[in-house]
Amino acid sequence: MRIRIFIALFALLPVAAVAQSQSAPPSGVYRVHKLTLKSTDLSRPMRQNIVHAFQGRTYNVDELSERVRLKLRESGYEFAEVNDVKITRPRHAQYTCDADFTFEIHARDQYRLSGITFTADPGGTVFPFAQLRTQIPLEDGAVFNTIVIGKGIENLKNLYADDGYANFGAIPKLQYDNRRHVVSLTIDMDQGRLVSFGKLLLEGVEPRAGVARQLQASWIELEGRCYNPQLLKDWLKENSASWPSDTAAQAHIQYLDGSPSAFNVMLHFQ
Repeated sequence: MRIRIFIALFALLPVAAVAQSQSAPPSGVYRVHKLTLKSTDLSRPMRQNIVHAFQGRTYNVDELSERVRLKLRESGYEFAEVNDVKITRPRHAQYTCDADFTFEIHARDQYRLSGITFTADPGGTVFPFAQLRTQIPLEDGAVFNTIVIGKGIENLKNLYADDGYANFGAIPKLQYDNRRHVVSLTIDMDQGRLVSFGKLLLEGVEPRAGVARQLQASWIELEGRCYNPQLLKDWLKENSASWPSDTAAQAHIQYLDGSPSAFNVMLHFQ
């Protein structure tokens, strides 16, 4: 059995090489007048789906090539190649930046998800497997989709944050079975530890006299309580309700190191 293993953040997953012709500078921005995908291993419906996604929109050459590649990966074509872009000007263009694009596509094999496992540091997982698994909205056997997996990682982060684990982190590890065309996903989680709200620090010019004192008095309700991002958002919304609208919109929160089990919150006035 041939197996390939990748350990990477999804933002750093392998990128297929993209070759381009010399018919236009790579920095040029064009409106896609017509998009043609030439392929011997990609179905017509899939090609049409990609064409409809990008035709009529504006991109530079590299961006369009990358978006086509990512669209293929969303459909399980993990090692698809997007090559040899050809750019021509249509005879009767609606806009001066109109261009026709032709790509050579080598889709290769389509992969499906075989299963997901979770590992945790330290110790066992805070939540049961079933609850963790529901955060990844991709069923076993479904076409593998890195975009969906990425959203699932964000769901895990929010799940832990809502329970007081502010420093949660996760690294997905992919194991490809090239014979069966499936992907096994292991999510290594650093669960961090439970933290609480520490001190409130203020920076900038208060919207009006007395606001700083009022905020410090109100913060007593949160200080020492288990961290919860929604709780903090609700607190800021409630306490800024009477501020000038532009001031309230520009205020933002910054987390600062405190004790190992708590962190301080810096509120910036603009």
